[in-house]
Amino acid sequence: MSDVPPPAPPSATSSTPVATGGTTNGLAIATLVLGILAIVGTCASGGGIVFAIAGLITGYMGKNRPGQQDLNKWGLILSWVALILNLIAIILALVFGVAAIGAGIAAGASGGADAGP
Repeated sequence: MSDVPPPAPPSATSSTPVATGGTTNGLAIATLVLGILAIVGTCASGGGIVFAIAGLITGYMGKNRPGQQDLNKWGLILSWVALILNLIAIILALVFGVAAIGAGIAAGASGGADAGP
């Protein structure tokens, strides 16, 4: 037989993390995720307004719930920024669209190069 002793039992001061039972605010996490999606959607395709509105709704619903208030605050900030950027983009699209239509009508009325017979 071998002279190897059996392994020692685990000590009470183990370095294994233990769950502390902290509160998790699911609405705060959802607000942050929606805020990030709103910013990405705004920059990628201009379609982040739906995520921004949903992020604002969930953010204000979870504002007074305990736990993870920083996530909630940053989600609200990102959602507001995305909503403002989307509204600016819509206003600019309308202004430039109307200007382009007006320029086309003016070019057609003055007998420009693309005027018909």
